[in-house]
Amino acid sequence: QTKARAGAENKLIFVDCYTDWCGPCKWMDKNVFTAAPVASFYNTSFINAKIDMEEGEGIELRKKYAIQSFPTFLFVNSKGEVVHRTGSRMSVEEFLEEGKKAADPSKNLSFLNKKYEEGARDLPFLLDYYLVLNKSARSSAAQIGQAIVNGISAAELNTEL
Repeated sequence: QTKARAGAENKLIFVDCYTDWCGPCKWMDKNVFTAAPVASFYNTSFINAKIDMEEGEGIELRKKYAIQSFPTFLFVNSKGEVVHRTGSRMSVEEFLEEGKKAADPSKNLSFLNKKYEEGARDLPFLLDYYLVLNKSARSSAAQIGQAIVNGISAAELNTEL
């Protein structure tokens, strides 16, 4: 039903993957999800779902989407494909920024992965890619970070970028 609604409304599905025992999950519930800017942006931009990864359909979704830590936040299209993934405790500002990245087809993880696979290696792209991966796949982020360090010139170190 959620996927059908997302398709009908042309929205992504935001999934809060949590567990009852997770301290950062409880902190997000109390301090971030209830903040007016977050509620407004997420309710306008996404179909929202909160699923316990240790109960009911959450058990299967945890396997399907390889959820290994909590909280994990998925942004899924109406076909059930993850277009953006992030996680951990974060501030209101950080959480809003992640939602904006997910909603932007030129900044979400799916787009950045594709661009990387197609050979993009310019510094601005690698920095954006690193920042997204650092919240979703830290081992991959470390590899991109090393590529940035190995490829950056002294002249580029002295720029605003």
